[in-house]
Amino acid sequence: HLPDTVCDVGPGEGTSAKLFRPVHKGVWWTAVEVHKPYVAKYTLRSTKTRTMYDEIHVEDVRNSAEHLFHRDLVILGDVLEHVER
Repeated sequence: HLPDTVCDVGPGEGTSAKLFRPVHKGVWWTAVEVHKPYVAKYTLRSTKTRTMYDEIHVEDVRNSAEHLFHRDLVILGDVLEHVER
């Protein structure tokens, strides 16, 4: 089963979207990034080309709305070690 929707938590440079978006066209990519400067620094949002993420939420994942995680695939790469218990 290939996902139609993906939520990338802590995308950083957008590595997952860079690697997988070109291979699986038509997937809706959502990002939840706590560090606002990364959005501009790594061009995570591009409304013209949509080469990275279709939807970006700048917030702490622990405070995110539950509906953001109702996706076919949720990626938590390099995130859990940064979240306090």
